[in-house]
Amino acid sequence: MMCTMNREDDPEQVRHLLDQRGYKRVFWSRPDYKGPEVLCYKAPANGPDVDGYVFLEKKPEQNAYDVTFGVTCKMAVELLEAAEPALRASTVIPAHSLGTPYVALFSAGRLLRCALINIPDRTDPRSLRQLLDELVELVLQPFVEGPKSCSDVLSSLRRDDLPFEWIVTNPVKRALHLAATARALGIDRQQVERELLAVKGRLRGDLSREQVWDNAVRFIVSILWSRVGARH
Repeated sequence: MMCTMNREDDPEQVRHLLDQRGYKRVFWSRPDYKGPEVLCYKAPANGPDVDGYVFLEKKPEQNAYDVTFGVTCKMAVELLEAAEPALRASTVIPAHSLGTPYVALFSAGRLLRCALINIPDRTDPRSLRQLLDELVELVLQPFVEGPKSCSDVLSSLRRDDLPFEWIVTNPVKRALHLAATARALGIDRQQVERELLAVKGRLRGDLSREQVWDNAVRFIVSILWSRVGARH
């Protein structure tokens, strides 16, 4: 059933909110791109070591945005950029797990418990204004603007509560960021490998079977703790 949209349902209010909070657009899909429109915004300065991001993927049928968020440790991103040629050369790292901007993403709609995940969610009893207020209070402030250190970033990457469950994220991309952040913080290689290997029971599909996840984790760790990592 089609819902009648009024001004209060305008999805562009999501973009206006980010503009008002000082977010800067740093990436957008090209006009000739055949997939959905994607916009990437960078948060105002989190601190010298951290960047926060919000991605907006346009959902034309719902006239809404799928909103995702993430935060990165700048030293970890430098490690991943240096390691990218080696990572791309391997068959155990999917190409879609790499790319710029380097950030592991989580669903704002799931965190806000929107039934359709998108904002606005016209099946939700909350108005768009209420959803935007909760987006600020429950998502942007604590998880995008709040982290100030690489330790804060690592804490977010280690979570497994809603919407941070490993099963609903890109696990290889997340493992790359977790390992690189831990490497930047000087955490022991064996500790990181054990931590990531233990995640396998929370995955699904091919990654949860046989040696697929184990091989990916061991390869990621070997690259990031190699000479590539030693230069940082």
